Amino acid sequence: MGRILKKRDLNRFLYRIKTKNELIAPVETDIFRFEKVKFISQITLEKNPQFPAKKHFMPAEDEMFSFKDSKTSSPKKISESVIFGLRLCDVNAISVLDKLFFDNDTLYTQRRKNTTIIGIQCTRTTGKNCFCTSMSHSNSADLFFHDIGDSYYIDVGSDKGLKLVSRLKDYIFEPEKIVTKKKLEKKNLEKNYDAVI
Repeated sequence: MGRILKKRDLNRFLYRIKTKNELIAPVETDIFRFEKVKFISQITLEKNPQFPAKKHFMPAEDEMFSFKDSKTSSPKKISESVIFGLRLCDVNAISVLDKLFFDNDTLYTQRRKNTTIIGIQCTRTTGKNCFCTSMSHSNSADLFFHDIGDSYYIDVGSDKGLKLVSRLKDYIFEPEKIVTKKKLEKKNLEKNYDAVI
């Protein structure tokens, strides 16, 4: 059982999240990508971002510690955040990162624990290059929005997600399974690269 949210109430729902958490969503600036949201009106869901949300968990630069004179200090506390608007392929990509880095990288683990993932169904049918279901992962988002006309049906995938939608009505709906034809295949790396790492 999930929850239901009228599309006209989406901005109010996101604004409520933004008042308590850092909100990251698809925003179009010079390029279409996941960014920290200043204004809810910046969020665009019509097309897929050109860059993944991975940089939120693995920034190009990261302060591991600092020191002054002979004293060291830990970096500032990682704030609670919500990433909204991830497609199923993005959610699956984060699951792959979790397998590699969760519990192996302290900063990644802290960011991941402090982040709520809200996925959303693609607005277009799966294309010939889509591979969102070929990675042997199920939907691991804390919440996942399915477009059902004038509302969103929300799959609740975790307690973190449930906290965000606890005010919304229960709703029973069986979302259509996403199926893609493209399959990822293991390739002989030695044929493609001079040296296999």
